[in-house]
Amino acid sequence: DIDVWIKPKPSLSRVKISELSRKLSSILNKQVQIVAINDDRLVAIKKESQNFYYSLVFGSIILFGEGIE
Repeated sequence: DIDVWIKPKPSLSRVKISELSRKLSSILNKQVQIVAINDDRLVAIKKESQNFYYSLVFGSIILFGEGIE
């Protein structure tokens, strides 16, 4: 499976994210999970699970836009 983390501005509806996930899954013939995050959620992730937060910061491939930090 493929996990895609996005930080959209403005935020996207869950319906739009689900549609995008289905389309990408169909195109790639793989399960695609899209997770939308915002600044508040990033702060919460950093507080609750620093290991996971830093794996996102240093292990992510940025395709477009700004980085997490």
